[in-house]
Amino acid sequence: MGWQLLAVISAVAAGLTAVFAKAGLEGVPSHLGNAVRTAIVLSLSIAIMFWSGEHQKTGTLTARSWLFLALSGLATAVSWVAYFRALSMSSATWCWPLCSWESV
Repeated sequence: MGWQLLAVISAVAAGLTAVFAKAGLEGVPSHLGNAVRTAIVLSLSIAIMFWSGEHQKTGTLTARSWLFLALSGLATAVSWVAYFRALSMSSATWCWPLCSWESV
């Protein structure tokens, strides 16, 4: 599968995220909803890692890799906490385009 197709799949899935998250947050605190979503992402990521056999390559992680993956994880956490809070306060139609704008 080429990177272009993967990028399209990513964009479609990101769009669905807003719709599903907004529906899932109805009557649910934003941090609880984010924690549930994150637990599902973590579970699926670990399952895919084992299914693909990449768990056998953990030795390839350098200190630099750990640092930048940790920073990426922190940035993702901040992004998703803010996104779920914003989504709980606004409609997905208004929130998603602004929240999905990236400066990099």
